[in-house]
Amino acid sequence: MQVFLAQNEKKPNNQTKAGGFRARRKQWAKSSAKKIDTDIMPETKANDLSTQLREQFNKAKHAFDLDNLDYAVTLLENVLKNAPSCYEAREVLR
Repeated sequence: MQVFLAQNEKKPNNQTKAGGFRARRKQWAKSSAKKIDTDIMPETKANDLSTQLREQFNKAKHAFDLDNLDYAVTLLENVLKNAPSCYEAREVLR
């Protein structure tokens, strides 16, 4: 069912395209913030990683110490791709 407005009649502010979008965006931001608080993944340490990922993490730290940053970033990205909750890898990558 459509509601037609007279030519002189204006839409209420919350039904305009921009107003509706802003309201939906605010509502989404509030709901997202609540979800983030409840859906936090538990952090894992480098020692809890599998042997292969732990070796890559150690190689990345060593490459970082030798200023081989491209290689270190590549290794850390792979570690985080397989174990995104590894805080130590994210910390080194910063």
